[in-house]
Amino acid sequence: MLVPLVVSRTASGAGDAVQLVAIVWMATSSAEPGRKIALIGLCYLLPAALFGPVAGMLADRMNRCALAVLCDTVRIVCTLMLVPALAVLGFIGLLAVLFIYACASLTFTVSLSSALPDWVPGGALLRTNSLLATSGYIAAIVGSSVGGILLTMSGRVPFFANSVLLFASALSLFVLRLGTQRCPVPLDETESRSSFKEVLGYVFFDRRLRLLVILSTCAVVSFAPSLAALAVLVNVELHGTSTDYGLVQAGTTAGLAAGAVVVALAGRRTKSQMQTVGVSYVLMGVMTILLSRVATITGAVLLVVLRSGANSAGSVMLQTMVQQRTTSRLRGRVLSVFGSFQEGARGAVLPLAGWLVDLVGPRLVLLAMGLALLLPGGIAVLTGRTRRDLDRRRETSMGGSS
Repeated sequence: MLVPLVVSRTASGAGDAVQLVAIVWMATSSAEPGRKIALIGLCYLLPAALFGPVAGMLADRMNRCALAVLCDTVRIVCTLMLVPALAVLGFIGLLAVLFIYACASLTFTVSLSSALPDWVPGGALLRTNSLLATSGYIAAIVGSSVGGILLTMSGRVPFFANSVLLFASALSLFVLRLGTQRCPVPLDETESRSSFKEVLGYVFFDRRLRLLVILSTCAVVSFAPSLAALAVLVNVELHGTSTDYGLVQAGTTAGLAAGAVVVALAGRRTKSQMQTVGVSYVLMGVMTILLSRVATITGAVLLVVLRSGANSAGSVMLQTMVQQRTTSRLRGRVLSVFGSFQEGARGAVLPLAGWLVDLVGPRLVLLAMGLALLLPGGIAVLTGRTRRDLDRRRETSMGGSS
């Protein structure tokens, strides 16, 4: 059962990476690159805030495998329309198609994340999340490296490659739907009647989920300028090429893959899931501060590997915590709440970040990002330590009373 999921995640990750590298690098060669990259990023992020509730509702009402296949189909159509939309309607046309593409990608992710805990036992959930994340990240390494090369061949080649890979993703999920009886079936009306307002209450009355929403949103806001700042850093400050930018993006995904593996191996031995998330934020902040002073492409690649490794470890752990604390009938909408807060906040910050990159340069923006990441990291570490101490005292008192 996991093989089709791994194939789907691998194909999807590779295609997305090829396409994103091509689009972002094309933007760096135009006027006001920071602003345009910020708008591109906004098209990827706004769906989580605007379409997230709908995506969560669909994931809780429909067969989640079938929904994921439908989303891949929509993404294929959008990918093939990107270049024609740019040629006919200009940059606005490109943004419109990207927005639809991102809505389909969001629904795809929510569907599979909601279904996963129903497919695997609880003890294997962290390892399975890590396996799927790692396969997607490894594919993105290849996609990021190849994306810049394909772009030098023709402006259409990266988008055609993405459509082929998305077809492979859809085919894998279709095989999964036909080949397993454990694929979640549509929920009936009594199970899916809860409104989005009630789901918000579910999240914010659970103290752990509420804290995770707040801290992860703060971290995402702090990290939001990375898309614009890193591309402009490579092109303007380090005088790199599209191939160099592809290598930096490959380093980013290599770190994500490594971090997912590390958290899977260390997951059973961690004393506090919250502390793991906090340490990852702190390490991300430190690496981002160092990245603001980097002088070579090689140094940039090394730092983004380390930074992304910390990011991945925290993200996989956080996703597993949310999945474990949420019932199946609400899981799609709860995950969409997290996406709405995180990506909505990122989308609100990114246009300002793009303007700041053009105004003060990418190095100062990266420095501010790194300092801002230290705050949610420190809070999470202290919260996890307090929680661990309380659990230890409770176990001690229970042992004494017995």
